[in-house]
Amino acid sequence: PAPAPVPEPAPVPGSVTPAPPVVAGAKGGLPIDPRAVALDSLDLEPRRVAPQDQPPEETAAERDRRMSAVHSAALAAEANARPWDRRRAAPELERQKDGSYLYEGGVFAALIEPDGSVEFSDRGGMHFKHGGAGESIGATMGFDATDAMYRRHGEDPYRAERRWFMRETRDLRDRLATEHRAQVADAGVARLRRRLVQIWSDSSRPVEARRAAIFRIWDALAEGEAGARAREAVLGFVRSRLPEGSPAAFPPGQLAALNRARSGGPAFDPY
Repeated sequence: PAPAPVPEPAPVPGSVTPAPPVVAGAKGGLPIDPRAVALDSLDLEPRRVAPQDQPPEETAAERDRRMSAVHSAALAAEANARPWDRRRAAPELERQKDGSYLYEGGVFAALIEPDGSVEFSDRGGMHFKHGGAGESIGATMGFDATDAMYRRHGEDPYRAERRWFMRETRDLRDRLATEHRAQVADAGVARLRRRLVQIWSDSSRPVEARRAAIFRIWDALAEGEAGARAREAVLGFVRSRLPEGSPAAFPPGQLAALNRARSGGPAFDPY
C-alpha cells in the first residue's frame, strides 16, 4: 500500500506571513491587502475647517454712511411718533412786572401780553416793545441757512414749535383775555359814570337838555355784552340821580319823544 502523507509542520506564529488573497476575476490575479482596502476607505486627509465668516473691515466712508442711515432712521422715528406716546414738558414762562409772561425757547421767544395776545420774536428778528421791563427786549435765537430757505418760500420754519406753544398756553391766554375784558369793561363803566356826572352837574344847561344828553349816550352804546353792561350803568345812574317822581325825573312826554328818535334797540325805560 501507498505510504500515508506526512503532514507539514505547523507554522510558528510570526515566522510566516500568509500570502494576500487573490481577487477573483482580476486580471493576472492581482493580490489585494485587506488592510490597505480598509485604510483607503477612510478619509485620512487632514480636514480643513473654513474660517468663520466675517465681514470685511469697514472703511471710513462706509462707516459714515452707516451712521448717517442710523441717524436718519432715528429722526424719522422721532418725527413719526404719535403725540399720545410722549408728553413734552410745558413751556417755562416768566411773569413780568406788567402782568405779561415771557418765554425764551430754543428757536424763538414769545411774549404773552396781559390781554392774552401773543407776540413772537425770532433771533435776529424783531424785538419786543416792552416785555414788562420798560425797555426793548431782543430774542436771543439763532437764524441759519435753513430758516432763510423756508422764509424765501414764504414758510415759517418754526411753525410746529409755535403751534406747540399756543396749544400749551391756551388756558393761560384764555384766562388773561377774560380778565382783561372784565378790566376793560370796568374801566369803561367807570369812565361812563364820570361822564354822566359831568353832564348832569353842568348847571349852565337846561335840565331838559341834560336829560336828552344822557339819553343820547345810552342810545349810542354798542350792542353785545359790554354794551348791555354800559346801558345798565346809565339806567342805574338815572334811577339814582333822576329818580322817578322827582323834579329831575324824565317826564313821560320827553321819554316818549326820545324813544321815537332812538337809533334802534330796546326802548329807553329807566323807571
